[in-house]
Amino acid sequence: MKDRQNTSPDKININKIIKNENDAPTDALHEETLEFIFNEGLKVIKVSTVQHHFRIGYNRAANILEKIRKSNRNFD
Repeated sequence: MKDRQNTSPDKININKIIKNENDAPTDALHEETLEFIFNEGLKVIKVSTVQHHFRIGYNRAANILEKIRKSNRNFD
């Protein structure tokens, strides 16, 4: 894993969300979805965008985004 010094600010925020003990992600694509959102600079994200990008079902994409929205307090 990279040093914290070599990690971009967006990556630090992603890691902060991923490592939140109270809201641990349960889906393997959770971290990848966060990286996709940050890397693309998306301000609004739709379920269908995640669904099509990762080629997953609607329910799985919706659950991932719901988990991210619930952890939104960590996007400081």
